[in-house]
Amino acid sequence: MFSKACKAHLEDVGLGRTAHLIRAWKIGFGFLFLFPIMIIHGLAPGWFTNTATDYMGKLMNIKKEEEKKRNKK
Repeated sequence: MFSKACKAHLEDVGLGRTAHLIRAWKIGFGFLFLFPIMIIHGLAPGWFTNTATDYMGKLMNIKKEEEKKRNKK
């Protein structure tokens, strides 16, 4: 059912199908939540001044930790 490229990607990130799906959805819904916040921030720069930056920083830290774990294997 999954193509070779899909299976290779799952192996590369070290996740199973379900874990990958849940992680992707969490990140995606997080960005959906941020979209209206960024619209509001664009109109009223004093509101939500660090919300999107903080979220993206957390994602980058998670990604860096994953890379460290992957490189140790």
